Amino acid sequence: MIEFIEGILKTRLPHKVVIEKHGIGIEIFVSLNSYRELSDCESRSVTLLTHLHWREDGPQLFGFTKEDERSLFRLLNRVSKVGPKLAVNILSAASPEKLAELILADDSRALTSFKGIGPKLASRLILELKEPLSQMGLGQITSATSGKTEDKTLPFSKEVREALDNLGYSSREIDRAIAEVAPLLTPSTGIEEVLEKLLRFFSK
Repeated sequence: MIEFIEGILKTRLPHKVVIEKHGIGIEIFVSLNSYRELSDCESRSVTLLTHLHWREDGPQLFGFTKEDERSLFRLLNRVSKVGPKLAVNILSAASPEKLAELILADDSRALTSFKGIGPKLASRLILELKEPLSQMGLGQITSATSGKTEDKTLPFSKEVREALDNLGYSSREIDRAIAEVAPLLTPSTGIEEVLEKLLRFFSK
């Protein structure tokens, strides 16, 4: 597995870039989001997180400027009927945060506005990705019971969710607690204090 590539950005196109490493030009496919992030970087040293995909006619490399985009790309690839090319197209149509928000909100209508996503695939994306996206803490969730919104900047969101899940709380219970507690926290709040406040909410 190739985790990342660091080299000189020689070519930058909306769908791919070429990075020179030790005299070798490496072709890497990117989304429009990563393409924009690399503006004004030509002929400079850049680092791209990568995902290696094997096809019958050879390997393909996909690159990302941010980890959340790569993680979402990999999640999309697990869904039936979604290959790497469609996954990149989907990520080109919306930021990772926006795409996650639509999936978590069950907004199939908005998803079908993306090229390549029909009603059946939109439903499948929501069904298969809602839970892992919720665990990642990416995007926002609107609570049906409280009408409040999860703070996507909850400190240590992934670790906190895993801890509460191990304690036996359901995803719905965790979402509700985070919606209530997150507005009271700051980015500098320690993980122990975050868990303490959430557990105090459950004990009410």
